[in-house]
Formats: sequence, C-alpha cells, structure tokens
Amino acid sequence: MKKARWLFITLGLICVIFAVIMVTGIIKVLRIPTTAMEPTFNAGDHVAFRFKRGLNDSDRERVVCFQISEVPYLCKFMQRDEKMIKRVAALPGDTISTDGKMIFINGSPRARKGSFAINQYQIDLSSPVVIPEGFFYVLGDNDSNSLDSRMFGLVPISAVRGITIKEVEQGTKSDG
Repeated sequence: MKKARWLFITLGLICVIFAVIMVTGIIKVLRIPTTAMEPTFNAGDHVAFRFKRGLNDSDRERVVCFQISEVPYLCKFMQRDEKMIKRVAALPGDTISTDGKMIFINGSPRARKGSFAINQYQIDLSSPVVIPEGFFYVLGDNDSNSLDSRMFGLVPISAVRGITIKEVEQGTKSDG
C-alpha cells in the first residue's frame, strides 16, 4: 500500500511540474499552419519548442519560432502576436549569394531563389551579402511554397522565442 501511495504522489508531482513548465512558457507546443515546412513537418503537425532567446552556431539548421511583431514586413499582413516557424539558414557572419536560380549559404546550395516580389525588406543578392550582427536568415523546408527571408528579409535575433525540442503529433499530409 505504501508503494502505491508513493507512486501516486510521485506521478502527481510530475504532473504539477509539467503543468508549471507549460503554463510558464518554458515549453510551448505550436501547430504548423501551412505546408511551408514540408517534408519535415506537415500542415497540422504540433511541434514542441523550448524557450530560448538568441541564437548561437549550434542553432544553424535548427527550426525556431520567432515573434512576427519584430519583423516589419510581416506586421503588414499578419497578426503581431503570432509566431512563425522556420529553419535557421544563416547566422551573423555567414555569406548569402545567388546564381539567379539557387540561394547559396557560405558557398553551399541551400534553396531555389523563388519568384517573390521585390519589397523594401528583401536583401539585394546581386552580389554576396554577409549577415550582420543581430540578425539571421530563415528558410522554409518547402522552398517552392514558403514565406521566408527570401520575401521578408532578415529576422532580428531578438525575435527568437524558442527552438524545437521534437515533433509532438504527426498530422496528415496536406494535398494543397
């Protein structure tokens, strides 16, 4: 009987600790709303993020969530309190270039250039660009269908709100 009681108390404490972590924002679970991160995540998947401010070299190629309110172009047509989920493609000091068809990060092909309208936030890639301190460049994994830095430019590192822990729930692959 004592073992059962201790098990019950232990499980109760674990549940309380997990609830505190979820409520305080140390861990957030966000839903992937579009196909922009396919094939890694499908529309409807849920992904767990641990709270993190800032980025370092080990975060290159990691999936992060960032606050839209800190990206001026996105504020024009998205809710300011929303978060966006993308992969870190380039960090401060990295070089981005294009050959007109592909985007290269530090000389390695990374994504198709895309055919996005020019806006004041885009980076002019007519010659190689070095990512300045305090910013990073993001890409969606579905490079033919992703609103990312090719469209809205650099993201301030201060906008980072979390980094992926793991995929929580597998959704169904979208046909759209």
